[in-house]
Amino acid sequence: MIRIKFLDSHYDKYSGVSIVRVATRYGVYEGIAREHPEEKYHSKFFGCMIAECRANIKALKDALKFKKAELKGAERVYAECQTKQTHGVVKGIKKEIIELEALINIEKVEIKQIEHTKQKAIDQMEEKEQKQKTIKAVNVLAPDKRNSII
Repeated sequence: MIRIKFLDSHYDKYSGVSIVRVATRYGVYEGIAREHPEEKYHSKFFGCMIAECRANIKALKDALKFKKAELKGAERVYAECQTKQTHGVVKGIKKEIIELEALINIEKVEIKQIEHTKQKAIDQMEEKEQKQKTIKAVNVLAPDKRNSII
């Protein structure tokens, strides 16, 4: 589990691009989300939320890559120590390997959770747009009779 620090976000209303930057101890990551030209019902909050999810996923995947490299190094040292019969060192390295494997699994779960959250938000936005289109179609077919002159 890594700490992700939010740095800044920007939404350009003319181009519809949202940019979010986050930082971890492994670096600074940027997520970008563009709205589709046919979307009429959008918000800068939604774009920034998707961009933040993308930046967090990049950061977690990079952290996962570093943890896997660290695990591979620990496994090499463990194999080397086993051949030299250094029992005290082997126990410590084995414990470190188990901890790294657990951290890697946690990172994978976090990535899946963020991807699920992002997809859920996209689905909710699509439902909202569909409802707006339905309401608009109903209003065109059956205009409000309160505004008509008797």
